[in-house]
Amino acid sequence: MACGCCDVPAEVKQMEANVSQVVQDATIAVEAAVEKAEGAVEAVVEKAEDAIKTAASEFEAASESGLQTVKRFVEAKLRTTLKAILKNVPPAIKDATDDKDLPKFAKEVKDDGIDIMWHDIQVEIIREIEEGAFGEEEEPDAPGCCCCINFVRYHLYPYDRGLPGVFQDPFFLLCFFIALCPLFSIAPYMFLLIFLVIDKSDEFQLLFFILQVRGMQFPSDGMLAVYIRFVELFLCVQNGKDCLASTIIPSTWQEVHLYTDFIGYVLRLLLVWAAFLLLCRALRQRPPDDPFKDRIRRKGGNMIYLLVFDLVLSLGGIGAILGVVSQKDWDLVNLQLMSMINFVKFVHGFLSLPFFLLLVVPVLRNVVLHTWPTGYDRRGRCRRYIGPQKPTPKDDSAKKFLPELEMDDVSELFENVKHSFLGSKSA
Repeated sequence: MACGCCDVPAEVKQMEANVSQVVQDATIAVEAAVEKAEGAVEAVVEKAEDAIKTAASEFEAASESGLQTVKRFVEAKLRTTLKAILKNVPPAIKDATDDKDLPKFAKEVKDDGIDIMWHDIQVEIIREIEEGAFGEEEEPDAPGCCCCINFVRYHLYPYDRGLPGVFQDPFFLLCFFIALCPLFSIAPYMFLLIFLVIDKSDEFQLLFFILQVRGMQFPSDGMLAVYIRFVELFLCVQNGKDCLASTIIPSTWQEVHLYTDFIGYVLRLLLVWAAFLLLCRALRQRPPDDPFKDRIRRKGGNMIYLLVFDLVLSLGGIGAILGVVSQKDWDLVNLQLMSMINFVKFVHGFLSLPFFLLLVVPVLRNVVLHTWPTGYDRRGRCRRYIGPQKPTPKDDSAKKFLPELEMDDVSELFENVKHSFLGSKSA
């Protein structure tokens, strides 16, 4: 028989159950409160982060706006100062080129020529100084092209390499020697392929292509072709052959040579004017606030005068060749037609000297074209030409262009800026 003293009273059991229930309810309530607190803290943190980001972006925008305002002000001051300095240069040039024995009309023509050319030169001087002082604007990222086009563009017209760099490129050297070769007129056919590859939405690329097509005609069809013809005559004299009909090209290839020469001559003209007509849709690489945009409205600058001269030469040459062909009943293998084609190419080649000078003299090219040079990066995108980059020095701190400013220097700088804004003289 069990002892009754070990039995737990029902009231105690009920009390224990109530205590357990209260503990569970309290635990649930605490957990719910903790979850609410965590959610509230996360919301506060997110709001604080958003507020910090907003404040930082607003501060950055305000700082950038202030810097742009100061930059525009300094650019305007620099431009005004440069104009005031450069306006005294033409009189000095006129005095330096004066000659007491020079006739009056010749002196007036000389002075007028200096005045006409100096404005264009002044534009480029101010642009170069501003670009060196304030740097270049960042260009928006653009999608690249296919790998073949990227390769040709970058190796022929790199935006970050100079002349010594490109002459170390085998592909550039191959194209360069093809452009120089006067035999069979293979250069125009190579330029046709290049025309299909270049970015025809960029003004400088189209103008530079025109300079290449006509400029390379001076050393190839002009100088080298004359030397080759001289070698032909020299060899025929040494061998006792007919010097008038002598040529280094075999007789079986002479008809092909005549065809390729004539078609290549016409192809140069078509490529030049196709590139020039595409300028109307090309993007002009000039700043939107260019102070000289009212003065230089036409795309291509002064290139139109050279192109009109080139058009007259080309049409005259084609007319002379067709005149000989019409007299010979289309018998292409004859001495008269060969001589006429060579004569036309020689004359046009030597008269292409202005294009060659613009091609090899960058300063003169910028004065005539009035556009910024461009090139291509490794992805085939058209970029502003920056030239070969200097290697980074090991100790940058020892070669900084500007020293670190102290507080006194900063205060003096702000004082000068303030006086400049107010138009008063600085202390």
